[in-house]
Amino acid sequence: MRPALNLLIIITLLGCSNSEQQNTVESSRIALVPEPDKHLREKYENKITDLSASDTIILTESLKIEDEPVNEYLTEELKPIRKNFKRINSIIKWTAIQHAVLWETTEGGQVEFYYNEETLEKIIVRHFGEISKYLAEYYLIKGELSFVFEKSYNYNRPIYWDSTSMKEISDNQIFDIEASEIIEERSYFHKNELIHQLSNLDCGAPFADDYLKKEQQRVQSEFKRLLELKKAPNNIYNK
Repeated sequence: MRPALNLLIIITLLGCSNSEQQNTVESSRIALVPEPDKHLREKYENKITDLSASDTIILTESLKIEDEPVNEYLTEELKPIRKNFKRINSIIKWTAIQHAVLWETTEGGQVEFYYNEETLEKIIVRHFGEISKYLAEYYLIKGELSFVFEKSYNYNRPIYWDSTSMKEISDNQIFDIEASEIIEERSYFHKNELIHQLSNLDCGAPFADDYLKKEQQRVQSEFKRLLELKKAPNNIYNK
């Protein structure tokens, strides 16, 4: 661990105010830094929860989508998306689950491809970092993107920040996942178009069309990248 880099991270964290943490979703997104560290990853996973618990968290949160308010004119268009979501999550036994290891963040990550017979139904992505964690689920209808649930954790301190580190610079906090800033987004697609998006950072009002177009490009670009990764046999292994 480089002391100068660590000190810079902490100074930056301490200098951020609560109001700055409420910036737009785009400015709050996780930066991907290709700097894997297996030791920190293992220490981190032992300190909080295992990956199966993370699955429970994201599934529990995404199941709440019907409780969210939507514009009346979208009600009928969202029905098949929600029906498909429930159908996929009712599948108990998958025909195949393929995995790929990701090293796009400091602590690495993983992507899983869920198959029912020959059909790809769902993709789950996890990225782990020293100061953040990102989880996402992609749901498909006949090979096309239908619904995406994203959840980002911005930690109060780096994952290795214990009481010793805190005392060294007279800090008043240690790493606590419960103190994370959490960003959640739900994106609904119909015929390859993003027709609706919800975020816990806004007041529930519909997003402007130009913003939805940018978000559509962002989500679809990442989705296509994952599909390309699925085609690379050297990156995939079966569960």
